[in-house]
Amino acid sequence: MKPIITVMVPGLNEAENLPDVLNPLQKWKMQDQKHRFVTVVNDGSKDETEKVARSFGVEVLDTDPIKRKNRGKGTAVIAGALAAKAKGSDVLVMLDADIKRLEPADITDFAKALLKSDKLMLAGRTCEGESILHPSITGQRAIKMEALEPIIRGVPKWITLLSICKVNSDYVLEKLIQNRGIYSKGRNQTVAFQTLP
Repeated sequence: MKPIITVMVPGLNEAENLPDVLNPLQKWKMQDQKHRFVTVVNDGSKDETEKVARSFGVEVLDTDPIKRKNRGKGTAVIAGALAAKAKGSDVLVMLDADIKRLEPADITDFAKALLKSDKLMLAGRTCEGESILHPSITGQRAIKMEALEPIIRGVPKWITLLSICKVNSDYVLEKLIQNRGIYSKGRNQTVAFQTLP
């Protein structure tokens, strides 16, 4: 059975950058519309982020649709994870809105590398200015939905934790996944930082 992949792009005032990431994502999605989804999570943007995202025909969610207030990347991640779960996704790929040089195949390769591994999450890291995973995948993540289940089940608790960690929400998310929803500073081998085969 073919895996269902959702790409989530959190955005705060990213109208200018979104076309660079949404053009290749739109091409990627068109290759298999039954198994590929793109969601932009607008996090209180004051610019045209929502309008630009909608012009690409992708799903757009708001972290605060009433007050239009910035709730932080952690809240955006949870909104994206809930949307991915609703679609029955096997993998959630999180990409920053300002990513450059992205190619449609990058997403497929990233998700396949995760699915072939025994890890719950793969993350691209920058080493001396270049990504060790792929030139355009730096600081991005591919997460198996099973790893997000404890976080999704405990949404109110994790929204609070991830919302207050606006700068370090990526670190907190990694720790939550490493510990299956139990935040601690312990070491675990469920997250891999590696190059593609």
